[in-house]
Amino acid sequence: MFDRLYSLEPALGQDGESEPGIVRLSPEAKRAWIDFCSEHAQEHVDLTGDLSAAWSRLEGYAARLALVVHFIRWAAGDPTLAGFDVVDEASIAAGVALSRWFGQETRRVYAILGETDVDRQRRGLVELVQRHVGAVTARDLMRSSRAYPASETAEHALDSLVQAGVGHWEDAGPTGQGGRPTRRFVLADAVAVAETPKAPDNPGVLATEPVKATIQPGAAPAIPVPPRVAETPEIPKKSAVSATTTPSTLASPAALDPDRPGPIGLLNPEQRKRYLAFYHSRPASMSPSEKHARAWRAALRSGTDAVEA
Repeated sequence: MFDRLYSLEPALGQDGESEPGIVRLSPEAKRAWIDFCSEHAQEHVDLTGDLSAAWSRLEGYAARLALVVHFIRWAAGDPTLAGFDVVDEASIAAGVALSRWFGQETRRVYAILGETDVDRQRRGLVELVQRHVGAVTARDLMRSSRAYPASETAEHALDSLVQAGVGHWEDAGPTGQGGRPTRRFVLADAVAVAETPKAPDNPGVLATEPVKATIQPGAAPAIPVPPRVAETPEIPKKSAVSATTTPSTLASPAALDPDRPGPIGLLNPEQRKRYLAFYHSRPASMSPSEKHARAWRAALRSGTDAVEA
């Protein structure tokens, strides 16, 4: 896959200088892109200051990330792609999703940077409650943090979250060992569970629809620690990389399809020579993508088959 990505080269202009290649959108991708741009512009209207400046860049990020996803899929041999130079709806959706994630992270980071001491304490308390699956009693809070040594202190802190609209109190009833009823604080939109859910008997793909969820700060799963090795591996004295230039050929001629244009770095020297000659012989009125497609077909055909009107 990396070899194919390294083979990508810019297009050639009339003066023989490199210029950006033209990559088109499929009809479905174009509709998805228009929908995103409309929604993004509406969001941008209501923003000011630093967030407005960040939002002005996110649209471009979505396009660039979609292009990255498209060529990674091409390099990996994704059979669902319409063509080397056609970005489909799936790549646009991936770029948009990544751009929206960066937007959410920008909001979160700017909110943290603009916090007061009270806001910071409130956020820390919310994250602590999230670690208890979104619901705690005053006693739970006392056991979880030394900042709340007494039940009055813990209840006062949770009351401040209720007043801020972050959550609400609900009756928890008496414990299994009896005693007087108690109450617990529940975060808004949180689901409290009494025990760990049972895993399905047949785990696998349960759905193919995208899950729309926002990861709250502090709720991300822990990253597994890699196993410790006995000793540090020795760094090889000679790198396995013998050159940084692109190989002259990365695929056999039989593996290249004349009707599916690719980067000219995949062509062997003879094919590349035919490609360049044919490309520069096309009229200036012809688009670069059409020149590339015709020159690609000519490069992969020899003799009279390479001649096109």
